[in-house]
Amino acid sequence: MIAAVPPTPSRRVSILTQTESLLIIKARLACKYLPNSSLRVIYAYFIHERRLDFIELYFKGNKEREDGARIDRYLRERQDEE
Repeated sequence: MIAAVPPTPSRRVSILTQTESLLIIKARLACKYLPNSSLRVIYAYFIHERRLDFIELYFKGNKEREDGARIDRYLRERQDEE
């Protein structure tokens, strides 16, 4: 478990989904080995527990967008646990 600070939307951070207990965040990460491109990380931020679950990491040059089906599956699995 990783302690986390609440994300702030900005040019590099977007909130994809928001519920009462969690946020699904997309963050853009620069990498000096990938000139003119970047990585994307998709993660869930649990508001009350202040923790992160990583969902997806991808290279922007290989994939245009995040995997919406993967995010939906993740959210369904969290609902089943509650």
